[in-house]
Amino acid sequence: MMTKGEHTILHNKNKIVSEESKKKQSEKMKGENNSFYNKKHSEKTLKLMSEKKKGENHPRVKLTEKDVIRIRKLDEGNLTQKEIAKMFGVKPNTISNIKNRKIWKHIK
Repeated sequence: MMTKGEHTILHNKNKIVSEESKKKQSEKMKGENNSFYNKKHSEKTLKLMSEKKKGENHPRVKLTEKDVIRIRKLDEGNLTQKEIAKMFGVKPNTISNIKNRKIWKHIK
């Protein structure tokens, strides 16, 4: 008996992929039937797609724009990022990312 992982390792141990096989696989991935490589969106559509998930429109958002503004003001005071995070129910890393404008950068 062996695990699924051990079985996979056994099969792939001596497997040699030729340059020709790699080339064929690469061509297959870029082929006409692969919609991932062939989708072309207009600039307007790309802008709409990027803005849909921004800020409060993101499906997993916990904070509002008002919260972000308040967090930035609180971060200038005497509270630690850990304390601020606890107040808003987020992780300290989120507070750091807001402060450093890695996230919510569209909010001034």
